[in-house]
Amino acid sequence: HYRLLRAARKSCSRVMSQTKSIVARLKGKVPADKALAAESLAALAMEKARRQPIVTAGALPLLVELLRTGTPEGRLHSAGVLARLSEDAHIRTLIVSEDALPALIEVLKDGTGLAKANAAGCISWLAHDKPTRALVVAAG
Repeated sequence: HYRLLRAARKSCSRVMSQTKSIVARLKGKVPADKALAAESLAALAMEKARRQPIVTAGALPLLVELLRTGTPEGRLHSAGVLARLSEDAHIRTLIVSEDALPALIEVLKDGTGLAKANAAGCISWLAHDKPTRALVVAAG
């Protein structure tokens, strides 16, 4: 059992290290690097076990900022990450608390087709829970 526990800890440590490295690129100044980092996080977020490490690494405020001010590609991938993360109920509240709804609605208005689909997917997940549903309705 000790070997399995040790291997699991090592694996978790690697995942967290990799995730932190990607999130750090979201803090950079080069728009293409930010978009690529968001694209990488979107791929990671497809696995349920990798979603919490993305949040723990501090990605949410950076993704919301990229959603607001990023290039079309950055907004596309940021909305994609948020859509995947919002599949987890405990993360939905965190997304709303980062004030992501206005930015998601803005993407629905002027984003690319796929960015709009990602934003709509995220908003749809946010509307699953009573507390966040009321905020989605209020946001319009």
